[in-house]
Amino acid sequence: MSKKLLILPLLFILACEQPSQAPVDLIQEDRYVEILTEMLMARQLSVMKQSDALEDSLLTVIYDKHQITSEQFQSSHLYYQADAAGQLKRVAKARENLRQEIRNINAAREAEE
Repeated sequence: MSKKLLILPLLFILACEQPSQAPVDLIQEDRYVEILTEMLMARQLSVMKQSDALEDSLLTVIYDKHQITSEQFQSSHLYYQADAAGQLKRVAKARENLRQEIRNINAAREAEE
């Protein structure tokens, strides 16, 4: 009996580490990172402007631009989050994309001056 009690938590831990079943409408990883980058920009802008309505509007624009639904993004997001190590890499890539965007904006500003 005690061996069964020890095995049960181990099975639970192993099950949690396994990636979940991919949704049928899974957003491809590169595109997911691009969308995530845009969503991070939208979030930051809405924080700066202190406007949740702005964030909602920007998210709608992002979904329309990529021809996805919020549900499709959410299911893909949950799928990718199931792989913690992979998700850290995807978030790091999104952050690098943001840094590159800042460099591009700064270069454009310098060119105007």
